[in-house]
Amino acid sequence: IGHALATLRAAVARNEAEAALRRNEALLGRAEALAHVGSWEWDMRTQTLQWSEETYRILGFDPYEAEPHTSLAMERTHPDDRAALKSKLDDVINGEVLSSELDYRVQLPDGNIRWVHTKAEMEYHDTGPLRMTGVLQDISERRAYEARLAEIASHDNLTGLPNRGRFAEL
Repeated sequence: IGHALATLRAAVARNEAEAALRRNEALLGRAEALAHVGSWEWDMRTQTLQWSEETYRILGFDPYEAEPHTSLAMERTHPDDRAALKSKLDDVINGEVLSSELDYRVQLPDGNIRWVHTKAEMEYHDTGPLRMTGVLQDISERRAYEARLAEIASHDNLTGLPNRGRFAEL
């Protein structure tokens, strides 16, 4: 009877832990969506990549419509920014830096451009690189505000013509 009770208690504890894990995963997913921040993990040994639902959305995919792969992310990266992104990732992969970050553009299938900020960090093991983890944040709104502030700072509000400061630069 004691063994059966211990087995039952262990099963109940496992079920409670699994339920708590599901709640925490759902909470993290909602937080990522609210903050427009996705996460990803690249296992360097198996070369498998995992994206959060928000990462799919930021890159313009329906969640889980495609198997995550570096080529898919590069395909959505604006052609002018691909070399910079590849260089930053290579720096981390080759161990030149432990982490790296970059602002770049994502080109969506409908032609719209989304600005993103990514940060990647490598985790090493005795045998070498183990996994790279990172975040991807949609900063399009912030970039639009920055562009608008630059416009306001350099142009007359009434006429829309360059102001003195802008005129002096020309």
